Amino acid sequence: IHAHTLLMLRNVGEHELEDVHVSRLLSSLSFLSLHHTWNANHLDMPEPEIFEVYHHHRRGIVRWFERQQKLREYKRFNSVLQEVHKQFATID
Repeated sequence: IHAHTLLMLRNVGEHELEDVHVSRLLSSLSFLSLHHTWNANHLDMPEPEIFEVYHHHRRGIVRWFERQQKLREYKRFNSVLQEVHKQFATID
């Protein structure tokens, strides 16, 4: 599901990124990093596509966080971080 979520968000432009997009991108990437064995062909899609999504959005996500800091939008900033940290609770 997380890999498919990433693919659905791959065409969201940098200026269209909202907290829900950033949260889902980072949560899905965190989940896959924690639970998926790369290069084992366990996904229903090619792994390079997932890496492409990450590299496509990496700069936009960093800029989104920087904008939140400049605008002092700490509530939005913290809500995204809290959502991503939920993935760490799934570690065995």
